[in-house]
Amino acid sequence: MLTFRSVLALLGLLAGVAECFTFPRRAKSPRRRLAIKRRLSLLHGVKHPGAWRVQNIKACGRDWATALTLLRESQECDGPSVTAFNAAIQVCAKGNQPSKAYELLEELLEIEIKPNAITFTGVMSAYARVGDWKSALEVLSRMETERVQPDIFNYNAAINACQNGGQWKKALDLFDSLESCGVKPDVVSYSIAISSCRKGRQWDKAIDLFSLMQDRGIEPDKISFNAAISACEKAGRWEKALELFSSMEGRGVEPDVISYNAAISALEKGGQWEKAMELFVFMEDHHGVTPDVISCSATISALGKAGQWEKALDIFNSMDPRGIRPNVITCNAVISALGNGGQWEKAIEVFDSMGSRGIRQNVISHSAVISACEKSGKWEKALEVFDSMEGRDFGPNTITFNTVISALGKGGQWEKALDIFNSMEDRGVKPDVISYNAAISACERGLQWKRALELLTVMVSRGVESDVISFNAAISACEKSGQWEKALKLFTLMGARGVKPDIISYNSAISACEKGGEWKKALELFESVETHGILLDVITYNAAISALEKGGQWEKALQVFDSMDGRCIRPDVITYSAVISALEKGGQWEKALELFTLMQDHGIVPDVIICNAAISALDKGGQWEKALEIFDFMSDQGLEPDVVSFSATIKVMDAASRFDEVESLMHEARQRGLYPKAFSSSSKVDLHDCTAAVARAVMRVVLTELQSGVREPCEIVVVTGRGNRSEGQAVLPGQVRNFLQEVSGPEVTEEPDNDGRFILRHDSVMNW
Repeated sequence: MLTFRSVLALLGLLAGVAECFTFPRRAKSPRRRLAIKRRLSLLHGVKHPGAWRVQNIKACGRDWATALTLLRESQECDGPSVTAFNAAIQVCAKGNQPSKAYELLEELLEIEIKPNAITFTGVMSAYARVGDWKSALEVLSRMETERVQPDIFNYNAAINACQNGGQWKKALDLFDSLESCGVKPDVVSYSIAISSCRKGRQWDKAIDLFSLMQDRGIEPDKISFNAAISACEKAGRWEKALELFSSMEGRGVEPDVISYNAAISALEKGGQWEKAMELFVFMEDHHGVTPDVISCSATISALGKAGQWEKALDIFNSMDPRGIRPNVITCNAVISALGNGGQWEKAIEVFDSMGSRGIRQNVISHSAVISACEKSGKWEKALEVFDSMEGRDFGPNTITFNTVISALGKGGQWEKALDIFNSMEDRGVKPDVISYNAAISACERGLQWKRALELLTVMVSRGVESDVISFNAAISACEKSGQWEKALKLFTLMGARGVKPDIISYNSAISACEKGGEWKKALELFESVETHGILLDVITYNAAISALEKGGQWEKALQVFDSMDGRCIRPDVITYSAVISALEKGGQWEKALELFTLMQDHGIVPDVIICNAAISALDKGGQWEKALEIFDFMSDQGLEPDVVSFSATIKVMDAASRFDEVESLMHEARQRGLYPKAFSSSSKVDLHDCTAAVARAVMRVVLTELQSGVREPCEIVVVTGRGNRSEGQAVLPGQVRNFLQEVSGPEVTEEPDNDGRFILRHDSVMNW
């Protein structure tokens, strides 16, 4: 049976409904219609109209204006109620109306109705949503004034406000003060604190808090798990992230897409592409969690870093059919993946397709596609993309500049690279150490050692700290340009500047010593590498052995070579080339031949240079048969013998009086287009650039052709040169004249004014 008070309440509710129908325009509003339906539904089977009105306010969701209207109706019908006010404050909070929520708190106090903890929680939550941490803390302080004891919900709202307002330190301070205030943290407190640590880059503290909450018997929920996994991702601790993710189901917490995204991102940063891919497939197959754009982007990035461009492209191409719209981050990730895989053309295709997809390219997109071109040596295309940024509402950043400078440097375009480098500050971009390093490297490739040193000096004067890469590029520039003394000075300067040399520094310095003929200094540097805690590599050995080879130190070269095995460093073709050349110069043909065989046993195919060195070594040992075997070996291996190959083999055959083989070799060399000056004319034999043995071989072929009638008898001018480029007395003029005397060739007629040539007159040739 309804009481008189209940009847009045019902009449008030009906009046509110009638009011809605009185104003047609308002009734047409979907929001008003929903309000009417809610009110009418409350008329069926209700006993307490005041409670129904509170529920009606709560049902407004984020519609704070309707909630305030219903609050006024509730006041008219039931009188002011803290419960109704709390409901309205919560709606204002959800609607991001903190000022309205605070006004309701003030109104309660004005009408002398004491607010409770829920009231203050609602107001602080409203401020938390918009990140107004100061106002939230003021409301928390106000509780003490109003003699309302704060509970965990109040503190959680205040901590959350600090976190959302970027005040992670204040959030953590407030969290740390909970127990001293007599309030026990709950799972929400820990979740917010962990998120605060993540935002403050306090990764380890976040992980520690997650462990602490479990130690205190608080079961983590999905939010705390996600926050902790995300902290692990930012901290670069992929193993811990995967451990936390894997433990979720065992704790009765079902991973959601956020959990998967955080775990995949952690694996991506840790270079664990296989595990990232496994999770990506697992999320849908086993948990029915549909990947979103973040899942796809993180997995594509993980695959791209590992060079798995095909898998990355497959995921990208599958997104549209699955209703997942790629964003700019996805496109940038797949462009980078394609660039790392050397697929610059496909990278440009994706880059060009962004506009048709409605995705706006940004500076990262341009930098990624320029990087793709740089990695594939396409400096022209890299420059084209860079130039296309002109007139855009964003300009190139430091990374863009660095990438295009590097692309131009690798393409040998050092002048263009320096032009772009010099334009950086004019375009409002300050060069960093990577910019300088790229420019110095461009100079190194262009053999511009002076410019490289200038840049090294300028960067210091501009307050840019030079690093080991800066010095390495400058040392290499000097080394490649034959400035070995300057290279060594730079190497010494590194230590004075507090830059610790690495193995590349040592390798360049040792190579500089080799070019300067400083084998002792090279050996000293080589032996000092390990004393500085740096591991030797095959390049270090190659540089040291080459320096010893050029210094005629075959024994030391062999000792250095033999020490490689003890350090488990496998010699390569350059190593064998250097040590065999050293043995050749030292007349150690047996050891040279032994190494020539050994390298093949180890699966290393000798190149032309090694074969030439081995033949030269065998020449000094008079081993013409073995020398000829190696020469034939070259053809069997598909190697193209060069001038040195023929010269060395002809020399050993000539010394062994194997004249048939000498002529055969010379005919083959002639067919290959070698020694073109010697056979360019029937009336002239130019022996410039010929060794003594080759010159004799040429003359032997000429005489044979004259005897056989292949060459028509005529006056022949023989040019030997005066030996202007020879060290000491010229050898060739005398050798050729002596040869003609030995074989009783045609009579030589000297030219009075030119001892670098003589004539075989027609009558002399005919008489011969």
